[in-house]
Amino acid sequence: MNNLFSRQLLKSVCFTLMACLVLYSNAEEKEWPREKQLWNQYSIVKGNTELEITKLQDLMKYYFHGVSNMIKGDSVSNLCLRIAYESNKQDHILAAYEAYFKYGASISKKVKNWNYIETVKSLSPFPGWHVNYFTAAAHFIELDFNQGLSYAKEAIQTSKKEKFSEQYFKSLLIAGLCAEKDQKIVLAMSYFFEAQNQLPENKKTSEHFEILRSIQRAYFYNDNFDEAKKFLNKQLEVINASSKVDSIDWLNAQYELIEIEIFRTNYYVWQDSVIALMEFSKLNGYLQEYDNFWSIIRSQLMEYNDFNRLYELYVVEYPEELKMLKSLRPLAYERIKAYLFEHEGQIDSADYQWQKVINTLVSTHDLYRTAHVKRRYAQYLKRTNRFDRAYVLALEALEVSKEANFPFFMAKDLKILAEMEEEVNNYKSALSFTKQHNSLQIEQILNSKNTDLAVLGQKIEYQQIEKIRQLEEEKKRTRTFYNYLALMGSLFVFIVVSFIVYRQYRLTRKEKDRSDNLLLNILPKQTANELKEYGHTTAKKFKNATVFFCDIVSFTKIAEKLTPEELVKEIDTYFREFDAIMARYGVEKIKTIGDAYMAAGGLSNDNTTAAFDVTNAAFDVLKIVEDLKNEREALKRPAFQIRVGINTGPVVAGVVGSTKFQYDIWGDAVNTAARMEQNSEPGKINVSQSTYDLIKNTYTCTSRGLKEAKNKGQINMYFVEKS
Repeated sequence: MNNLFSRQLLKSVCFTLMACLVLYSNAEEKEWPREKQLWNQYSIVKGNTELEITKLQDLMKYYFHGVSNMIKGDSVSNLCLRIAYESNKQDHILAAYEAYFKYGASISKKVKNWNYIETVKSLSPFPGWHVNYFTAAAHFIELDFNQGLSYAKEAIQTSKKEKFSEQYFKSLLIAGLCAEKDQKIVLAMSYFFEAQNQLPENKKTSEHFEILRSIQRAYFYNDNFDEAKKFLNKQLEVINASSKVDSIDWLNAQYELIEIEIFRTNYYVWQDSVIALMEFSKLNGYLQEYDNFWSIIRSQLMEYNDFNRLYELYVVEYPEELKMLKSLRPLAYERIKAYLFEHEGQIDSADYQWQKVINTLVSTHDLYRTAHVKRRYAQYLKRTNRFDRAYVLALEALEVSKEANFPFFMAKDLKILAEMEEEVNNYKSALSFTKQHNSLQIEQILNSKNTDLAVLGQKIEYQQIEKIRQLEEEKKRTRTFYNYLALMGSLFVFIVVSFIVYRQYRLTRKEKDRSDNLLLNILPKQTANELKEYGHTTAKKFKNATVFFCDIVSFTKIAEKLTPEELVKEIDTYFREFDAIMARYGVEKIKTIGDAYMAAGGLSNDNTTAAFDVTNAAFDVLKIVEDLKNEREALKRPAFQIRVGINTGPVVAGVVGSTKFQYDIWGDAVNTAARMEQNSEPGKINVSQSTYDLIKNTYTCTSRGLKEAKNKGQINMYFVEKS
C-alpha cells in the first residue's frame, strides 16, 4: 500500500504545482508582502557574500515551496550560484549548491530535464563528505532511494571520522529520508532519532524543525497518528520559539495537523479555521499552501455530503475556483458539478456528470481513485433511491479496494454495504459485513500500535525524556545543596546521607521485585521460592500429573506461505492465547518446541483436579483455535489447526542448567502424552486409558480401541467431547 500511496502523493504534488502556476499567472506577477520583505532583506546585505547567500536561500524557499514559481526560483538559485563562484570561496559554493538541492532541485525536476548525478560529479574537487552527501541527495531526487542510502551511509562514516557535528546531522537526515522512501521504516527512524540527539536541548532551531517534521511524517504515513500529532505539536513549539523558521513551515504544520484531526474530529469543528488559513495563505502569496487547504475543504465537503456548503463556496463565495478547477483537475470538477446538480434537484444532469467521471476513470488504471469514486457514486445512487445499482457499485468499490490493498477504503465500503443490507432487513448479511468491517479496523489499530516503528520511537523517546529528567534532577539537587549549605550545614549532610540510603534502598527493592517477577515468569511459584531461599532446587516427583501436548497440523506447508516475520507473529498470537487459558485453569506451561506446546497439571501438592483442569483447558484451546481460524479465513489469511493429546501418570519435575534456567518434566507419562498427540486428529482431544479412567463420568468419551504408538506398542486411546 505504501508504494501506491507514494505514487498517489506524487500525483497530488504535480496537481498542486500546476494549480499554483496558474494562480501565479492569474495574479499578473503581483508582488506579495512576503516576497517584497525578502527582497528588501537581500538588498540590505548586498556586498556581504555570506549573508547574500543566506537571504537568497530564503527567497528560493519562498519561490519553490511557497508559490511554486519555477522561473523565479531557478533565477534566484542561479544568482546564488553565480555570487558564490565569484567569491571563489569553497564554503560559499557548497552552501549555494546545498540550498539548491534542498529547495529547488526536487521541484524543478517536474519542469526541466536536469541530470543531478552529473551536477554532483562536477563537485569532485570538494572534500569527500560533500560529494557523498550531494550524491545521496541527487539519488533521492532521482527516486533511486537504495543508492541514495548507500552514499548517505558513506557520508555518515566520513562525518563521524572527521567529527563534523553539523555534517553528521545532515548525513543522518538524508539517510533517514532515503531509508523511509525505500520502505525501511525502523532504520529510517533510528537515523532520525540519532540526528535529533545531535541537536542542543536548550535551543529551538530550523534543524530541530526539520528533523521533527521528518519523524512526524514517518509516523503519519505508517498510520500512527497519535505519535504524528505529538511531533507536530513539537514542531509548532519550535516555530513559536524561533524567528528563523519561515511561516511556510507554520502553514505546512497547520495543514498536516488538520489532516490528522480529520481522522478523529467532526468536520464542522475545523472548517472555519481551514478557510481562515486558506485566505491567509493567498493574502500573503503562499499559493501552494492555499491550494492544499482548498483540497482539504473540498474533500471533506464531499465526505460529509454537505452540498449546501459546497454550493456556497464554489458558486457564491469563490466562483473563480470552480473555473480554475475545470482546467486543472477535470475529474474533480465533474464530480463537484454532479454534487451541485444533485443539490439543485437536477438528477438527470447529475447522472450525466457521474457517468463522465466513470468513463474517464476506465482508461486511467488508477486503482486509488477508481475505488474512491465508485464508493462515492454508490452513495449517490443510494441517496437517489436506486438501491440495486448502488449495491452493485458498492461491491465493485470493495473489490477494487481489496485489489489495491487500501484498508481504509475497504472499511468504508464494508460499512456502506452493511447499512444497505440492514435497510432491507437482511440482517444476516449486514452482520457479516459489520464483522468484516470491525475485524479490519481492529487489525489496523493493532498494526499502528504494535509496529516496530511505534516501539522503536517510544523506546528512543523515553530514553531522551529520561536523560532530560536526570539532568533536571541533577540541577535541582545542586540548587538545594548550595541553599542549605549556607543555612544548616550539619542538617544538610544528614539529609543527603538519608536521601542516598533511602534511594539505594528503593533501587535495591525495585531490582529485587523485577528479578522476582522474572523468576516467576520462568519457574512455578513453589520452585522459585525454593531457589530464592536456598540458592538451588531439588527435583520432585508427582504421582498423578496430567500432561498436555498439542501441535499445529501441516505446519511446514503453512510456513511456506508466510514470511518469517508473519510466521512468528502468527505462532505468538496462538501461544499467547494458550498461555492465558493455562493460567486460568492453574495448569503450568512447561515449554514450546517449534510449533508444539506442552503444559502439565498436578504439579503442586494440593492439586487433586489436574485431569479435569487440563481437559477443560484443552476444550478452551480448541475453541480459541476455531475462533482464530474463522477470523483469518474471513480475511483470506492462512489459519492453523491443532491436535491435542493428554495422559495422566507419574512425572519428575525440576530445573536444569546453571544459566538460562529451564523448568522441565520427565517420565514415561510425558512420552505417552506425546504419543497421544501424535495419534490424535485435527480439532480432537485424544486421551490415554489412565486419563479416561479419571474423567469418564464427566465427559463423553469415544473409544478408539488399541492403537499403535511409537516405542509403546498398542495402547487404548479415547476421543473426548463435552457432555
